[in-house]
Amino acid sequence: MSLFVGPRRQQQVAGILGYSGRLVGSDLLAQEVASHPPVALINGDQDELIPVEAQAEAITGLVVAGLEVEGHIHPGLGHSIDEAGIETGIAFLSRVLGVGAA
Repeated sequence: MSLFVGPRRQQQVAGILGYSGRLVGSDLLAQEVASHPPVALINGDQDELIPVEAQAEAITGLVVAGLEVEGHIHPGLGHSIDEAGIETGIAFLSRVLGVGAA
C-alpha cells in the first residue's frame, strides 16, 4: 500500500521502507506521481509469498516514475525480516529522517 499511496501524495513523506512488497498500479504511476520520496525495498530470495522478482518489477516502475530506489536482496531469507534487514531499514530511516542510528 505504501508504494501505491506514497508517491501519489501531494505532501511528500520522508521515505518509504518496504519489506517483501510489490508495486500495484505501476502502469499508471508515472502519470499519477505527485511526490518523489526515496524508497528502500528489502526482500528475501526465498520468499514463498512474494517472489523476489517482484522487487525488480517495483524498482523499474518506481524509477520510471522518477523515484530514487535502493533494493536489497537477502540470500536464504523467506517471507521474514532478518537482523540484516532491520539494520538496513534503520540506516535508511536514519538517513531520510536526518537522525543518528540508535
